[in-house]
Amino acid sequence: MRGRVTGAIGTKGASGGALSKAFPEQKDFQISLTGGEIFMRKDIMSVLDLFREKGYAAGYLTTNGTIITEERAEALADLAARGFLKHISVSVDGPKDLHDAARGLKGTFWIRWSTWRSSSASTRSG
Repeated sequence: MRGRVTGAIGTKGASGGALSKAFPEQKDFQISLTGGEIFMRKDIMSVLDLFREKGYAAGYLTTNGTIITEERAEALADLAARGFLKHISVSVDGPKDLHDAARGLKGTFWIRWSTWRSSSASTRSG
């Protein structure tokens, strides 16, 4: 069965119980998580675990990378190693100066670079 469930889980959004009821038990169902910024939702790792437990795969997870902690990077690497997370996309607007100008804040390029390096290292070591 192929289908599409669309909707927003929001930054505060539905509780885990409500999300569990809203999404069907469906092996091999693929979800994509995009923004705004999904890591603004404080329980996003629990939401990802819920989807994994339902048999889903995350085809895409898109983030700006600024609030991915080392702990989250390691958890994402674990989800990738388990076959749940297929692709992580970190938004970069161009070379350092262009990226920082587009984001309106100096130093954001290096924050993203650090996030990417941390995620890559966690994936390789896991």
